[in-house]
Amino acid sequence: MRPSPIRPAGPLSWKVPGGCSSVIWRVPFYSDLHFPAPFKSIHLESTSMNSSISKQRGFTLLEVFSVAVVSGVLAMAGMPMIEDYQRKHAGADLQQTFAESLAVARERAVGAGTAVYLCASADGATCSSDWKAGWLVYQGAQPTSPGDAVAEGDIIAHVKIEEASAGLQVLDENLEAVAAISFDSRGFNAASQRLTAMTCEAGGVLEAGAVFLERSGRVRVGKNTVAEENPSFHCQRA
Repeated sequence: MRPSPIRPAGPLSWKVPGGCSSVIWRVPFYSDLHFPAPFKSIHLESTSMNSSISKQRGFTLLEVFSVAVVSGVLAMAGMPMIEDYQRKHAGADLQQTFAESLAVARERAVGAGTAVYLCASADGATCSSDWKAGWLVYQGAQPTSPGDAVAEGDIIAHVKIEEASAGLQVLDENLEAVAAISFDSRGFNAASQRLTAMTCEAGGVLEAGAVFLERSGRVRVGKNTVAEENPSFHCQRA
């Protein structure tokens, strides 16, 4: 027998022929719709499934404790790598700051047509022989000897280094310590030899990079080859 077609029972409902019991589903803002009874069981199964899933949400105390322990172990394992990165980053920043100071001194020497100097200084007023606490950039007719004060009107810049894990050393081609750097009025390195500024750790280990001041006055940052060229040299932090 050919099944009877589904006919609308009203404006917003459908009647299913064939003797099947029906369930009315109420849809907000729409209408009452008639569906076969099997849909009721499917709806109930879905509801029970959602209820069981909602009951399984959350974590037990054991799970939370396990995650905390694993996170702590991973943090402790990564701490040496973080400290090594911070140490290398601090040394690179110190070298970059020194290179910028050299560039400023050379530019001022050429622009003003006068000699410009850098000297180690801890207090920002007196030259010293230890670069680890900072340095002065100043101009004048003559360089200031270590222990002597620089005239306040001659000071161009003062770079103060706070607590640092690496100390700065400036060496000449003979690996002798240099306490002052001079640029003549043309921007040339008055020492007439290449100078190397490097950073040293407390253990005396050389940093990978260094700042080079060429005889021409050119400033560059590159690989520190002092240890390769002079195996007997040991970086000593003051």
